[in-house]
Amino acid sequence: MNLFSDKPNFYKNNILYNISDGIDCFAVFEILRFYNKIVVVLRDDVRLERFSKSLNTLNSKINIIEFPSWDCLPFDKNSPNQKIIGKRIRALFKLINLGENKTVVLTTVGSILQKIPKAQYILDSSLRVEVGKNCIQNDLIKFLENNGYSRTSTVREDSEYSIRGGIIDVFPPGDQNPVRIDFFGDEVDSIRSFDPINQLSIGNINHINFYPGSEINLNSESINLFRSNYRKTFDNRIYDNSLYQSVSDKKRVNGIEQYLSLFHDELTSFFNYLKDFLVILDKDYNAALENKIEDILDFYNARKEDINPEGKKFNLLPVESLYFSKKQIHKFFDEKCVVELNQNQNDKSEFNFVANVRPGVNFTSLRAQGENPIIELIGLLKVHKKIIITCNSSGALNRVKSLIHAHDNSLKVSDEKYPFDTPQNIIGIVYPLERGFKIDEILFITEEDLFGIKFGRPHSKTKRAENFLRDITSLSVGDLLVHVEHGIGRYESLETVKSSDIERDCLKIIYSGNDRLYLPVENIELVSRYGSGEKINLDKLGSSNWQARKAIAKKRIKEIADELIKIAAARQTAKIKPLDFPYEEYESFCSRFLFTPTEDQISSIRDVENDLKSGGLMDRLICGDVGYGKTEIALRASFMVAMSGFQVALIAPTTLLVKQHVKNFKERFKGFPIKISELSRFIKSSESSVIKDEVETGETQIIIGTHSLLSKKIKFNSLSLLIIDEEQHFGVSQKEYLKSLRSSMHVLTLTATPIPRTLQMSLAGVRSMSLITTPPVDRLSIRTFVSNWDNVLLKEAIKREIHRGGLIFCVAPRIKDLPKIYDTLKSLVP
Repeated sequence: MNLFSDKPNFYKNNILYNISDGIDCFAVFEILRFYNKIVVVLRDDVRLERFSKSLNTLNSKINIIEFPSWDCLPFDKNSPNQKIIGKRIRALFKLINLGENKTVVLTTVGSILQKIPKAQYILDSSLRVEVGKNCIQNDLIKFLENNGYSRTSTVREDSEYSIRGGIIDVFPPGDQNPVRIDFFGDEVDSIRSFDPINQLSIGNINHINFYPGSEINLNSESINLFRSNYRKTFDNRIYDNSLYQSVSDKKRVNGIEQYLSLFHDELTSFFNYLKDFLVILDKDYNAALENKIEDILDFYNARKEDINPEGKKFNLLPVESLYFSKKQIHKFFDEKCVVELNQNQNDKSEFNFVANVRPGVNFTSLRAQGENPIIELIGLLKVHKKIIITCNSSGALNRVKSLIHAHDNSLKVSDEKYPFDTPQNIIGIVYPLERGFKIDEILFITEEDLFGIKFGRPHSKTKRAENFLRDITSLSVGDLLVHVEHGIGRYESLETVKSSDIERDCLKIIYSGNDRLYLPVENIELVSRYGSGEKINLDKLGSSNWQARKAIAKKRIKEIADELIKIAAARQTAKIKPLDFPYEEYESFCSRFLFTPTEDQISSIRDVENDLKSGGLMDRLICGDVGYGKTEIALRASFMVAMSGFQVALIAPTTLLVKQHVKNFKERFKGFPIKISELSRFIKSSESSVIKDEVETGETQIIIGTHSLLSKKIKFNSLSLLIIDEEQHFGVSQKEYLKSLRSSMHVLTLTATPIPRTLQMSLAGVRSMSLITTPPVDRLSIRTFVSNWDNVLLKEAIKREIHRGGLIFCVAPRIKDLPKIYDTLKSLVP
């Protein structure tokens, strides 16, 4: 693949034309063949994430350094996310210690505008710890305290540390996993990385580099400098001095990063870390720079008017203390070789270069005419030497491969990590490309080209469901634990025990008579947290008392569980014909999903598919937060059942939810021979009678309604799947009727907040359960702040939400406060 006909000899300022969406990352990858060090200035952090994943897919050996901008507003009263701070610090440390490997630095317009600490600050606040070398434990603790690390009982987040006797757990900022340092006197005996979720060790490492946990360190030197600079800048008679007092008391307050310049003698530019780097500017860079500078000035001017309830001004530093001007940014570029990406066409001239790229294939008109794009894709093999299909996930790639195989089973789509040097003529890769194109004889076709699927954000590392269940059993010293064989004990510590020349992390549990039990952490499932109580007698190891109490409890549980066992046994022994549905049409139906499924969604869908094809009755609980994709699982289950010739009933607690489901179902089933009907109080009685007759005759395959569907007057022709949305909203009598139905059909329950009995049955295995704990790829993480009333922050939040088409709710503690709050909001956003 040759994006350029020969080596591009770049001048001081260059424009690279014909770089449309999807080609920009390939352009950077190609330029990296000729230049060892490149910095790419992208429009925003979303582009940064996509670029990082794309480059890693093209070549995992590239040294990629990410330097994101703060995720808070300019002159904000809230601090940036600690993970963002960790990424920034780690990036600066890596740039200071850069080797000879090919390196791509990814940053944003917002990042280069910000002033940052000088390299000497990073060096002075760094420490290297090695196995077998002397390191006094108290000196390490002092280093962590002075360099922005927070002490916690259990390390889970960036810049945290904890102490357990001769063991120190630390999470270096920006690193993927924390480390566990085991001391033997004043010598480091071992260093192990471990999983922050389940606290299990991953592997041994020889050394670890620690760098500052923040861009601001609260040590005596920096605090004295802050106090001196603060007094020079602010008049204590008109400004709020709570910040001054908090920092003097060595307290890290929310929003302290906005006063970065007061803690350092001098700040510098990110470009001072980038010696001999080629600079590549993203498309529309100039517009992004103008907008960012305009935002900074807007927030600055808004903060100038901000006065607290005591009539004191906000401690606002000048813009130039935190941000560079446009003129200064251009001056930095004057010292570098700069290449600007441009999507327009242009003839090659002395200072301009044109990429050897042609437009890809447009399938839009085919989809609009109802044609199958897969057939057209297969036909393209006759005129193109090689076709590379890019998808956003492995699940989507497998779906495309199965659709191609269904049309032509002689075609095999091969999987290649680096697809350009392989002789195969049709290749599939997981690569976040937005739009297809053609280079030389290679045609790139994207998932979005084929199906019109919305391009989602790259996947981030997610917590798996089983780890999530373990995460909630995190322990603190003194917790009462119940061991399945030995009874109630008290957790004392986590210790490393050597047995048969094998070292293991063990929970030390104390029992009556000071008996000790060392339980390996890999067997943590043998213990559970004791429910409640203060004066609890610990069990004695080897005593029969615990076994006797356990036998009594088992007998009582058995009596209570008789009815549940009968229902479960009837369902387990029931044998039905496995569903037989057209797989090709099912794949086509799945491809209409406009988002990239999350890992948990894929797992839940697979669970439901296996249940329906097993020949047994399904009784599965899908548990996930609002907006996490439970409805998509119901849609696919309904398709499999309805296309197999059976009926589906979906019961929702409210008419509004019914309307929503009906709209979603009709949109997704458009073009398939499935009739969907609605039964609720909004349906006229004459229409209702017709719909009930159609349900009885089987003319309606999918019926969606409220609890009225549970009426005994409604007779189904061949009901095979009952979907219950939010079971907790139904009454006792309705649940009893549902219980009687469960022995004769598939049941799928969707809920965000399962009732305790339903959840317990699922956890106990009486009912199957699938957890969706990861948000969709287009859903941002929820951040919660507790702060004083801030007019500037409120105004910006409201404007941002209105701009994206969302809704804002302002909740007041008292009814009498509503008029006052209404008037305030009205004045903020007329």
